[in-house]
Amino acid sequence: MALTWPLTPATRFTEGQVASLLALLDDKAGRVIGYENEQPADIAATVSALGSLAARFASGMWTQPSATATLTAAFEPAQNAERALATLREHLAKLGNTIFTVGEIVLELPAAPFLPASQLNGLRREAVEHLEAARFKAHTRPPRAAAIEPPVPYPQDALSYLANVSNDQARAFYAKHGVKLIDAAYEANEERDDVSLMITKHCLRYSFNLCPKEVKGIRPDPMQLVNGDETLTLKFDCKRCEMHVIGALRPHVAKMRDTVVAHKVSFVPRATARN
Repeated sequence: MALTWPLTPATRFTEGQVASLLALLDDKAGRVIGYENEQPADIAATVSALGSLAARFASGMWTQPSATATLTAAFEPAQNAERALATLREHLAKLGNTIFTVGEIVLELPAAPFLPASQLNGLRREAVEHLEAARFKAHTRPPRAAAIEPPVPYPQDALSYLANVSNDQARAFYAKHGVKLIDAAYEANEERDDVSLMITKHCLRYSFNLCPKEVKGIRPDPMQLVNGDETLTLKFDCKRCEMHVIGALRPHVAKMRDTVVAHKVSFVPRATARN
């Protein structure tokens, strides 16, 4: 939800922004594990005498959760040691599609090994997966904040189909915040008269150089949009700079609604994978 700060008494909110704000007030426990920000990852790579390369990734100066991935292979010394070390650093530091950024990289190697890029990339991906799992396991979820009582009142006491209330939970949410009249979403096929099917800032009058704000003496009279055997009416709200595409529910869709039988659907939680 994008808002302009600071907020002033003149700030105007859309219905969606108001609903989002109320949801935040209802439940202030929507906190994650810090994944919304990039996390520094310190990397240490060591080679043992048995020919295994271990990459240890730590989230934050070696004091936070860490994880290790090991690559066992027959290492050959690189002919160009400087280039091999640079390649090792480069591939271990490719964290672009993760939540991490590179912090410190420490290489404890008796000799610079030559390794294919595919093996280094696989080692890095495995270490990152283990590190994400370790962070998730170590995270302690903060306690859920108490809901605000009484609930903050919604600025309107009646909602049309434009509020897109299409399920019982959405209806209960608005009712909880004081809305008394709640129409079902248009997809419920309960609107039988002509209604706005689309409200858009793209205006055909403006495109045709027929905008009353641009050309004096022109009235924003309705227009028609013809598509095959279907005719839609275009109405213009020039004060809001909006075009409304208006039409009615198609007869065969209305009949379909009358013949559909509602069935209760139950959802079963997915079983937890066994270790």
